[in-house]
Amino acid sequence: MNYIFTPLLSLFLFGLVACSHFKIHEKRLKFEPKMEFIQGGSFLMGSPATEPDRDNDERQHRVKVNSFLMAKTEITIAQWKACAKDGGCTKSQPYIDYMGNIDIKTPIQNVNLNDVEQFIHWLNNKTGKHYRLPTEAEWEYAARAGTTTPFPWGGYVNNGWGGTTYPSNSKHNVVDNGKAHANCRQCRGEMPSPLPVGSFPAYWGLHDMHGNVSEMTCSVYDKNYSNGSELKCAAPNDKRPRVIRGGSYESNARDIRSAARRYIKISETDEFRGFRLARSL
Repeated sequence: MNYIFTPLLSLFLFGLVACSHFKIHEKRLKFEPKMEFIQGGSFLMGSPATEPDRDNDERQHRVKVNSFLMAKTEITIAQWKACAKDGGCTKSQPYIDYMGNIDIKTPIQNVNLNDVEQFIHWLNNKTGKHYRLPTEAEWEYAARAGTTTPFPWGGYVNNGWGGTTYPSNSKHNVVDNGKAHANCRQCRGEMPSPLPVGSFPAYWGLHDMHGNVSEMTCSVYDKNYSNGSELKCAAPNDKRPRVIRGGSYESNARDIRSAARRYIKISETDEFRGFRLARSL
């Protein structure tokens, strides 16, 4: 009887973990990000040669990603201020938008990789968990949400004037009955500053993966995807540039595509860049 029960129990437990709607039930401190379970799998990373406005560093190739947890939103000013107040983050002044406003639900900006590592170190000490930046492959896998189109909602971005702006010669109708998909330079609902997290639709439970603020990953940038760096985090002492993804409120539509890539030096900072966290299972 035990020989039958054991494999059946194993299959049952595996089914719970494998379910794409698996919910995270864990004690969470007030300043911790809400996490979403992302079912692992194999996918085509990069863009096909037929994708409009693609860049030459988007070589399409198949990769496998293990299941992981991803924050539902980018880290906010409120979460950063909790770290600064507790002495965990030395950069205490968050970015203030062009009108001098601060919304505590707005993504933190003007932070570089060293600042982010301070926040992660503080958060892990407080929670006993192992938060980190996502790898580049994890980020794209989560952003695609099982799709192969330039954006998870399809191939076009609403421009706010009854048409579409991606690609520029598009004759397709406005998607989703004119509702905004993202905050970018060419997107409907565009703002010259980031909007509070959760402003735009979630795919796989993740909000604002495209536009608003670009997001850091823990992976070293490799133009040709030649050494597998997209699948792993760089070593702490690795000084090479890191990949950033998703584009920002100042990006054109082409730069918020799921496959679009940019990179930064680890000391770089600007008002367009933030981050969200991940955790391994």
